[in-house]
Amino acid sequence: MAAERTKYSEARQLYLKALEELEKEDKPSQGLAWVLKDMADLDSIEGNYKEGEAFAKKSIAVAEKLPPLNELDLADSLHMLGRIYHLKGDFAAAEPLYLKSLSMYERGLGPDHPNLALHIGDLASLYYREGKFDEAEKLCHRCLALTGKAARIDEDRYRSLALALNLVGEVYHAQRKLAQAEEAFTAAAKWWDKLEPIVGRTNPDAACTLNNLADVCAEEGKRVEARALYKRSLAMCQSSIGEAHPSTATVMKNLGSLDVMLGENEEAEMLLQKALKIRGELNQKDKSSLLLLNSLGALYMKERKYDRAELYFTQALDVAEALNNPEQTAQQLSVLYLSYRSQNKLAEARAASERALLIREKDKVGSRMELAANLSNLAEIYSHQNENAKADELYQRAIAEWAQLQPAMARTAYATTLKNYAKLLTNMNQSEKAAEMEASATRILGQVRQDASLNRTAGSNN
Repeated sequence: MAAERTKYSEARQLYLKALEELEKEDKPSQGLAWVLKDMADLDSIEGNYKEGEAFAKKSIAVAEKLPPLNELDLADSLHMLGRIYHLKGDFAAAEPLYLKSLSMYERGLGPDHPNLALHIGDLASLYYREGKFDEAEKLCHRCLALTGKAARIDEDRYRSLALALNLVGEVYHAQRKLAQAEEAFTAAAKWWDKLEPIVGRTNPDAACTLNNLADVCAEEGKRVEARALYKRSLAMCQSSIGEAHPSTATVMKNLGSLDVMLGENEEAEMLLQKALKIRGELNQKDKSSLLLLNSLGALYMKERKYDRAELYFTQALDVAEALNNPEQTAQQLSVLYLSYRSQNKLAEARAASERALLIREKDKVGSRMELAANLSNLAEIYSHQNENAKADELYQRAIAEWAQLQPAMARTAYATTLKNYAKLLTNMNQSEKAAEMEASATRILGQVRQDASLNRTAGSNN
């Protein structure tokens, strides 16, 4: 890691020295445009987007003064500025720069030139981030077709293939096509392996592909494979872009979150706290911050450190509110409810659950399962506080929602709600109706156990 930072530092010094010499000429030149663009590229790699943006704009100003024959130099500079905006998350500013530079490349090189692949890949990545999955997938396949036309196999072609395949995987992943995503990420990783003798093991793009592949494996339940991939990705990030880079923090967060599920609590805490410190120093409040804070909260809930869990869940709620995301805010309130309930803080649990329900009903956000759970939780609190009429109404609403859901997890929660409602009905001297609820709960749980047994038998036969 120190060696890699030294390499970047040495590169910066060489660029600055070259820049100083070129600026002495006091006239625009192709070399000056190149050095400014490369400085912008170096800053973007290290996450110094403000400095990178300034260098990219200077490069554009120089390239615009060059003869028309140097239009590709201007395209390079425009593309670099677009890429920095893309990395910063300013997609509206990035798209016109990508489109303008791509038009220049197509005019200067021809629409079928293999060197277009990387530039098309960046535009595909932007569309993917914007949720334009159809456009992104079309561009990814165009990128793959172009790389296949290269007359020779070299570093640029390998890199183009790997980046394009990684983007195809991201598009499939976003569409929940996990098998196709895994196939694409695996193929991309193989191309990065071919590049290793040329670029070495410290490749942040390869680290990104491994992280993406690990994400898919984790979602498919392949947790052991996912953990190994996350560890490889983290080692690459630490060696290439350093411990304090936001991308390194993302991999730490992903590995730490998986470790929570695997019961590797000590390592999970170390990784998650490191990631939180990095993101805190960068003052980042985004969806990734939410996932990180929730993972820490989940870890401390498992360890029965409820006060610490409450602290991180509360911070996650602050982030969701800052993002002005009603659905995420309702989800965070429901998570915070669990923390309060574990500490027997009924007043706080009630307030959080009531507010979550109000948001879900007012803004029409969240899934049916989330709504059913919210209704069940709040009904249970009302019942505990002897507000039987309110509890009765909410239990009936919750049961109606649960009845529409089929997954085993939903049916188990449905049965729990029926049992809790039966207790309320017993307290309200409605023993006959209570017995009906108990019988329904027993029948549902019996069916869940039977289905699980059949699935286990089918699995062993396969």
